Amino acid sequence: MIGPLTDNDIADFVRAGHAVRPFLEIDESLAALVLGSARENRLPLREIPSADSMGPAKEPRAGESGKAASVVQEQVSTHDSAFATDVCAQLDSLVPSGPIRELFRLSARKTRKRLTALQAAEAIGIEREKLTSLLRDAGFPPPQEVIRQHRLLHASWLFGRTPRRTVDEVAKALGFASGPVLSNAMRASMGAPPKELEKRGGFRLAIAQFKRVLQGAKPNEAPEQRPIAP
Repeated sequence: MIGPLTDNDIADFVRAGHAVRPFLEIDESLAALVLGSARENRLPLREIPSADSMGPAKEPRAGESGKAASVVQEQVSTHDSAFATDVCAQLDSLVPSGPIRELFRLSARKTRKRLTALQAAEAIGIEREKLTSLLRDAGFPPPQEVIRQHRLLHASWLFGRTPRRTVDEVAKALGFASGPVLSNAMRASMGAPPKELEKRGGFRLAIAQFKRVLQGAKPNEAPEQRPIAP
């Protein structure tokens, strides 16, 4: 006999001299012999799918697909480290060491942070007015313009590195308000919107233009000291 037994049934069987063997699962071959079931005609008990596995697939909750897309968008790489390394290698020799070079390097690393001149000065450990004065004396653009130029350079670098990205995607990745805002900024600063700039040379043209600005800088000469009258 194969089947579930109560405690009383088990006791009666033992008293009658029958052996009682407990099963957690019914052995497949034993079931086939006793119940007359052929393996090819019936699934082994251990292979019978559970109710959960046979149930309908769970539908995504409302908003989950949108959240997933958002996560993917946030994970889109902007190759920050590679960009910073590339730019600093080309610009370091054109700017003096000290706070000015630190500003340029910081601007290259923080293109997605919408860095302000005050935040940059604090990160460098100098007063904003002093940083502005150093740049002015060197004939360079003010801090906010240096920061903005690096963000635009990063955008042009990304268009060349990831050509399938749209202007809106690059703008979002770098914290610009919109694609048109980025396009207008590149047109005003670099002479052409993103796609047209890419045809003209892209990042190589953009950084060449910025290099010329730095190379053409004319440091302010210290005012001549007049001799003191006797």
